[in-house]
Amino acid sequence: DQEKRGTAKVPHTPTITEALIQIITYQSHTSAPSNPPTKQDPQTDTPPSNPSPALLAPLPAGTMHPLLTPTSITISLFGTSAFVLGLSSLLAPEMGLQSQSLPQEALPAYYGNALAAIGMGIYYNLAAYQGNRAFFALTVPMRLLTTVVFWSQGGMWKNAAVWEAGGAGLTGVALGWEVWGEGGGKEEGEGKGKGGGEGRKEK
Repeated sequence: DQEKRGTAKVPHTPTITEALIQIITYQSHTSAPSNPPTKQDPQTDTPPSNPSPALLAPLPAGTMHPLLTPTSITISLFGTSAFVLGLSSLLAPEMGLQSQSLPQEALPAYYGNALAAIGMGIYYNLAAYQGNRAFFALTVPMRLLTTVVFWSQGGMWKNAAVWEAGGAGLTGVALGWEVWGEGGGKEEGEGKGKGGGEGRKEK
C-alpha cells in the first residue's frame, strides 16, 4: 500500500496564465457573431444599414467641408471668441469685474455668464462643423434680441451689444448669400436643361 501511495500521480493544478489561455481559447472556438453582416439585396438595391457610422468619415471627393462655408466660418469665429472670453472671465474674474465696474456681489452671476459663454462657444463650433443651417438661422434673431437688451443696459454692456450685432449681421448676410447662390445655380441648371431639350426637339 505504501508503494502504491508513493507512485500515485498528483493532479496538476493549472496556473493563472494557463487558465486564462484555456478560457480565451474556449471562447474563440465557441463564440459566434450575434449580428452577422447583412448583404445587399440585388432586387431592391438597398444598401445595408450601418448602425454605427464613423463620426469623422471622409467626405466625397469635390465636396466642400461644412466648416469651410462662409456662414460656418462666421459661426465658428463667433463661437471661438465667446469661448475665449468665457474662459478668461472664469480664470480672472476680479479683472473682469473691475473692467465692467461691477461690485464684488456680482461674482456668482459673473461666473455663470462665463460658463454660459464657454458652453456657447462649444455649441457654436459644433454646429459650424456640422453645417447646421437651421441653427445658423435661429442664432440671428436671438443675437439681435441680445443686442437690444445689452444696449439698453448702457455702459460697458454696449460693447457686448456691438459684438452681438456684428456677429448676427455677418451670419445673416453670409447665410443669405449662400442660399441665394444655390437658388441661382439651380435656375441656371434648369434653364440649360430646357434649352438643350428644345434644341434636340428642333433637330
